[in-house]
Amino acid sequence: MPGHRALPPYDPGLQAERTVLAWSRTAFAFLVNAMLWLRAGLADGDNALLLFGAVLLALAAGFHACGRRRGRALTAGGRPVAAHPALMRALALGAALACLLAALASAHFGKG
Repeated sequence: MPGHRALPPYDPGLQAERTVLAWSRTAFAFLVNAMLWLRAGLADGDNALLLFGAVLLALAAGFHACGRRRGRALTAGGRPVAAHPALMRALALGAALACLLAALASAHFGKG
């Protein structure tokens, strides 16, 4: 076709490294918060805090696994592929519920 240019070859640059670092930072933030909640639960003997810490720990593992998977997909070459929608929905829902539970727990335990 006249006037039609071919797309240049795909150059991911540092996209893979940035993606892995972003997911790692998110997983690390959830891990640190999970450890703090677990420590508080062990210190107070409160099973609710321990359960919340365990949920945060599972979310941290999910974020780490998703980040590693995305990083491997990007470094393998080719164009980036979207992460599985069900996994992304589960992680987003889990993070939103974790924030809600943290706010409720802070309001409840902050009264004492």
